[in-house]
Amino acid sequence: MRTAYIYALCDPDTEEVRYIGKTVNYPRRINAHYNEKRTTHKCRWLKSLNGRFPVVKLLETIPEDQWEEAEKRQIKLHKEMGCDLTNHTDGGDGRTAFLPEEKAALSNQMKKRMADPEFKKKIFTEERAKKISAAHTGKPHSKEHVAHLPQNNKGFKSSKEATEKRRLAAIGKPCSEKCKQLTSERSKGNTWGIGNKSRTGMENSPEMNAKIGTYQKDRPKTAEQRQKMSLARSEWWKKRKGEENVTQLPSGSSQSCDGSSV
Repeated sequence: MRTAYIYALCDPDTEEVRYIGKTVNYPRRINAHYNEKRTTHKCRWLKSLNGRFPVVKLLETIPEDQWEEAEKRQIKLHKEMGCDLTNHTDGGDGRTAFLPEEKAALSNQMKKRMADPEFKKKIFTEERAKKISAAHTGKPHSKEHVAHLPQNNKGFKSSKEATEKRRLAAIGKPCSEKCKQLTSERSKGNTWGIGNKSRTGMENSPEMNAKIGTYQKDRPKTAEQRQKMSLARSEWWKKRKGEENVTQLPSGSSQSCDGSSV
């Protein structure tokens, strides 16, 4: 069972307790107070500090299933002591776990928000990406994380459900110019395997060809893809007809044993 923490935010000048809260991730919750932008009593008090951060005091460390009682007890105790708390309830009304139907509702709500391009622009900014990258650069991984990496699980195969989910997610998704360039460079000089030189000159089995054909047949194609396929086929036929015209000999000529015409 996880550990829960009951903490207090205090006035930086008088150290008077102004807010009592609970969390199961102590450092993360404390840091989150820096970005409070709501209009609650607590947020207005934090804003009135003009950039200064309140003094943080850890009041209790208890098992997660006991946090509600502990928070209520601390709020009641400090109110009786005369503290001007910014808590708008008597405590115990927070959530650390959700029912399956509540998780599904929250998930659907977030999916709708993420479907809005304007919302995604606000969230996934270049500055945010750089911060995430910097935060993870050089960060050591746990032994459990390393053990679950694909390169450390030879022979691991994804389930049919996971494979189908990735396939459906990739349908209609445009490939970036950088991705196209890398794929083109890897496939140069390699007929039968992109980036896999060991497959050069090898042929797929009839079963594999049938599987690839079925997959490509059921996969929807955009108008741009169809146009490119049509142009590529036309060029292939032109090249083939040109080769046939070159190898075709004029009538009345004969050919020697070494292949030269006489």
